[in-house]
Amino acid sequence: MMRFRKHPFAYIADIQKMYGMINIHPSHRILQRIEWKDSELSPVKTFELSTVTYSTVSAPFLATQTLLQFADDEGNNFLFATSIVKEDFYVDDVLSDAKILPEWIEMQQQLTSMLNRTSMKLHKWRDVEVIKLHSFYNASEASFGAVVYRKSQTPARDVAINIVASKSRRAH
Repeated sequence: MMRFRKHPFAYIADIQKMYGMINIHPSHRILQRIEWKDSELSPVKTFELSTVTYSTVSAPFLATQTLLQFADDEGNNFLFATSIVKEDFYVDDVLSDAKILPEWIEMQQQLTSMLNRTSMKLHKWRDVEVIKLHSFYNASEASFGAVVYRKSQTPARDVAINIVASKSRRAH
C-alpha cells in the first residue's frame, strides 16, 4: 500500500475466477480427491479435482507461483507487465501505479495482453484519478477521538471513502 501511493496514476484490478483457471497436473490430482454421496443410501462417489481449489491452504501459494512462473516465461515479451506481476500482485489482486499517464496506459495494456495468453482475465478495473487522505480529531476533558480516511475519485467521478485508521479513548 505504501508503494501504491507514491505516484499520481494508479489502478486496481482482480483476476476473475483465478483458482478455477489454474489446472492441476494429472499426476497430482490424486491429492485432491473428494468423496461425495447424493443421499445417505447412495454409494460413495470419488472425484479428483482438476483445478486449484478455493479456500484450501495451498491455493494462494499455487496461484502466486503460477503467476510468477508465467511472468518468468513471458518476461522478454512484456517488460512492464512482468515487473507488475512480480511486485504489485497479492494473489489475484493487482495494485499498481505510474509516474506519467502514457506509462500507466502501457502498463495496463501489457498486463491485459500478457494475461490474455492464458485463460485469466482481469476485471474490476478501477482507475483512480484522485486519492486524498483526510484526518480529523476532537478532544475534550471527557474523551478523545481521531480518524483518518481515504477518499478516491475515478475519472467517471465515482467516489469511494474508506476509513484507514481510528482511535477513541475516554478520559479517566
